[in-house]
Amino acid sequence: MVKGAHEAKIYLRQGRVYYAVIDDTHALGPHKSFNRILTWEVADFELRAADPQTFAVELDTSTEALLMNSMRLLDEFRRIEKLLPPPNSPLKLPTALTAPLRDLTPELLDVLQLAHNYGNLKGVLDHSIKDDALAAESLIWLIQKEYIRVGY
Repeated sequence: MVKGAHEAKIYLRQGRVYYAVIDDTHALGPHKSFNRILTWEVADFELRAADPQTFAVELDTSTEALLMNSMRLLDEFRRIEKLLPPPNSPLKLPTALTAPLRDLTPELLDVLQLAHNYGNLKGVLDHSIKDDALAAESLIWLIQKEYIRVGY
């Protein structure tokens, strides 16, 4: 989960959330951005008149459903957060893999590839198409089964 000084924008249309973005970085997508914004314990908010803006990918779920799902994912993430490496700790594939790759599901292979490509928890979470809690659970499993090592 992203923490620190960031700028969040949540766009409303007729009282419903239709888009969210952090630091004008649209690559996270509106769902992941919305979920992360709700994890922030300290933030400054400003309400302004909405611009008539559209986005390529917009949220089409009710605000209540978005909030309920975000809170569920936050609970799941907080339950496993203590098992995760620090956000910028290096993630490495062992030089010799003892666990067979054929035992991995496509979803686990995706997380393994993200760990290999981006090298840390932040990179995995930022680039995964899964919600942070689901990607984190997969990463923990891969670490526990020794597909990934934490550290240098």
